[in-house]
This record gives sequence, C-alpha cells and structure tokens, in this order.
Amino acid sequence: MWSYTRNLPICTVEINLRISETTAYCKIVLG
Repeated sequence: MWSYTRNLPICTVEINLRISETTAYCKIVLG
C-alpha cells in the first residue's frame, strides 16, 4: 500500500509586512 503522506511538496507562504511582499517557500519532504 502506498502512503500519500510521504513525498508531498509542502509550501509555506510568508508575508513580510515590512517589504510588503509575499514569499512562498516550497520544498519536498521525504517521508
């Protein structure tokens, strides 16, 4: 059985109010 909770790209969005920019960090987390 395959586990879908593994090898999923996790993207986090950080909002910098000082620079008024939104930066998204995406990385693939391995199991």
